Amino acid sequence: MMHLLTSLDSILTIWQAITSGAVLDNPLILQSLLCLTFADIKKYHYYYWIAFPAVNYPDSTVCKETKKFCDYFTSDEVSQFLKSYDALLPSDKTLFLVFKENNGCTVHNLKEYENLKTNNGKIMLGFSDPSRYEKHPGWPLRNALALVAYHWGKDQANWDVVCFREYIKDGKRFNDQSIVISIEMNGNFPQICFLGEKLNQKLTPRKVDMSSSMDPTKLADAAVDLNLKLMHWRLVPDLDLQVIKSSSCLLFGAGTLGCNVARCLLGWGVRKITFVDNSFVSFSNPVRQTLFTFEDCLQGGKPKAAAAADALKSIFPGVESEGKTLSVPMPGHPVSENLLDQAREDVAQVEQLIADHDVIFLLTDTRESRWLPTLISASKGKATF
Repeated sequence: MMHLLTSLDSILTIWQAITSGAVLDNPLILQSLLCLTFADIKKYHYYYWIAFPAVNYPDSTVCKETKKFCDYFTSDEVSQFLKSYDALLPSDKTLFLVFKENNGCTVHNLKEYENLKTNNGKIMLGFSDPSRYEKHPGWPLRNALALVAYHWGKDQANWDVVCFREYIKDGKRFNDQSIVISIEMNGNFPQICFLGEKLNQKLTPRKVDMSSSMDPTKLADAAVDLNLKLMHWRLVPDLDLQVIKSSSCLLFGAGTLGCNVARCLLGWGVRKITFVDNSFVSFSNPVRQTLFTFEDCLQGGKPKAAAAADALKSIFPGVESEGKTLSVPMPGHPVSENLLDQAREDVAQVEQLIADHDVIFLLTDTRESRWLPTLISASKGKATF
């Protein structure tokens, strides 16, 4: 509702400028546009809706004929047109009057109308046309015709309109796309309406997704990939980075080896890393194990697997990291009756974790703790280090 009220207010401002004659001093008012914007800051999505306020009377204007600019005017008249057009103030070049007589063709600002109509000659309307369609003028003509109908419609019902389209190419000036159209109007006052920019034939706002260039997480993701791509392009053309990036890695042990291997995998673009460990961070760990800090040791220490996973996410938010706190049953370490069910549950969980990951790293301190994961990995044909 708010954007409709804002658009209506803009239209009324233009209409008031037409009726008061303020447009004759400043034709730029007729080419006002309205841009409604909304920024979704969290997602870096930006929405905008451009409206072109215009007064319109669709049933009473008839375009009778269209000619090319160079066919309508002689070469001498074109030269005179350009010379007098260049002499106008920049603000007057948006909408102007063209006076054609036997002696030539000249361009004047809108305030000269009363003087021109006392002379013997033809008064035409001209405007800077943004359109590039061969037979169709741009939207600014709507408001220009409303001005003509209101102020000069009783003097002249038929108007030739110069749709002046000028561009520079290779340092040269061209106006070959300009056209002249013949318009027939009646004396009825126009009704007020507004036009909006259409997307797929629907009045709808446009959306710009700037997350790829503004979201810090995505910027970090792109930077990591770029370093690896540079190595691929310059040193190892046969390196398949996508295989590495899509591999899921399971790390048994979140100690000195586990922390350093995890960071190395992160540097190689691996996006899914899972830790398995049953111990807690102690005060002796942070100086050797690079994923932990002093705060992780407080209040008895955080579980190593979970703390390591959280640390990876703080280093690189794009990683999918998880920590599992569980004990791996070891040969030579008997399990008591009251822990038997828990041991079976741990074995089932270890087996499922190995099945769900592509590459297994055995980074624990003892052979016994590596025995069961090695056995399960071999049975499932997993790459194991």
